[in-house]
Parts: sequence; structure tokens; C-alpha cells
Amino acid sequence: MFSRSHELGEIDDLFEAASLGELEDTGDARTPIKPIRADPDVFELRRKALSKHLRFYHAEPSELPEGLLALHKHMKGSGQQQNEIDFAVKRYSDGYPMWS
Repeated sequence: MFSRSHELGEIDDLFEAASLGELEDTGDARTPIKPIRADPDVFELRRKALSKHLRFYHAEPSELPEGLLALHKHMKGSGQQQNEIDFAVKRYSDGYPMWS
């Protein structure tokens, strides 16, 4: 139970740092944030919990400059990561018909 609570707290900290603009793409495999798509801009938040690689996809629409728009989450390793990214982008685009 403690491990689960700890990991959930670490994920909350990751989201908070992202919403405050405190994360930086370091360009390596350990970076906590990575831009994965432009037009629309979609980002991947990364966290390793125990042996699982967690991925959280979000957008930062100009209408919500202080917030993150959560799109999708998954555990990496299924070999379907591009499908997961495409799903997140489609979810964002479907919610914003003004985007082409």
C-alpha cells in the first residue's frame, strides 16, 4: 500500500512540475517530458514506477495557459506506442474542431 501511495505522489509531482513549466526536455531517454507531435502540440510525460514505464500524453492549449489537458495514459512496452500517440492526438483534435 505504501509503494502505491508513494508512486501516486510521484506522478502528482510530475504533473505539477509540468503545469508550472518546470520540466525540460534533456534530449535523452531519461527526460521527464518530450514533445511528440506538433500541430497540435502534444507532449509525453514519462515516469518509471517500479519496472513499468508509464506514459502520460497531454496538450497545453493556449486557452488554458496554466493547465494540462490530459489525453491518454498507458504503460510502455506493448509495441503499440505510435497507436497510443495517435489516439491521444485524435482525442485532442476531436475535442477542438477549430484545429485542422
